[in-house]
Amino acid sequence: TNKFIWRITNSVCPSSRDTVSIIRDAMPSAANAGSNQTICLSSTFINAINPSIGNGMWSVASGTATFVNPNQDNTTVSGLSVGTNDLIWTVTNGVCPASRDTVFIVRSAVPTTSDAGSDQAVCATSSILNGNDPAIGNGTWSLLSGTGTISNPNVYNSAVTSLGLGTNKFIWKITNSVCPTSRDTVSISRDAMPSAANAGTNQTICSSSSLLAANNPVVGSGVWSVLSGSGNFSDPLAFDTPINTLAVGANKFIWTISNGTCPSSKDTVTISRDDLPTTANSGIDQPI
Repeated sequence: TNKFIWRITNSVCPSSRDTVSIIRDAMPSAANAGSNQTICLSSTFINAINPSIGNGMWSVASGTATFVNPNQDNTTVSGLSVGTNDLIWTVTNGVCPASRDTVFIVRSAVPTTSDAGSDQAVCATSSILNGNDPAIGNGTWSLLSGTGTISNPNVYNSAVTSLGLGTNKFIWKITNSVCPTSRDTVSISRDAMPSAANAGTNQTICSSSSLLAANNPVVGSGVWSVLSGSGNFSDPLAFDTPINTLAVGANKFIWTISNGTCPSSKDTVTISRDDLPTTANSGIDQPI
């Protein structure tokens, strides 16, 4: 405060006086709204510099925000919208020009929930991955276990080649800025081709029973079935099973070896059963 007196005098008469005050305000501290932020949640903590001269107040320039205490330099802000929110920290002191600074709070959206698709069982060395196409964020495929070459890791329905035998696991990750990554896993099980079936040597017999002698598969499992004729297998899953009740004539049997989703291997064996000859009767002995 600066005070000044205005005096009016005239000869010996008493002076007339009056006082005026001129109050000069100090320039407010330079506003500093703090560091810009990139977040995923709808709330955060903002931290402006507390002014040594003047008083500060928060306000919203663009976006949305609710301040717990708009007159406090370090306060919590909530209700932030997805995208960029411009928040202004204004420092004022009396009639002096205000000082302003802006902080940008960029809120990223939570990425789309990852879905790596259904597990697969294949026989080939290649397949198609079938993750979901993210509406929010970007997806990336990676190999978790087994073997496989992903043709385009950033495409949700990428081809995958060089699959190893057994279980191969892949992860589909969807990310968006600083938000937590969403991930899901898919398994592609590759089956080996079954052993080539060999039903054994064709047979010609006279009895109603015999022994089947196919190859014992190294890969896959085998099963016997009747193609034509008749026959009962003692154990249709055994490669060397006995068979009985064979019909007279040609009896054909199939030995099928299967393994998972791979094409089956089949081979046929024929067991021809001859009928017993008619009992011989040379007639009655005759004297000659």
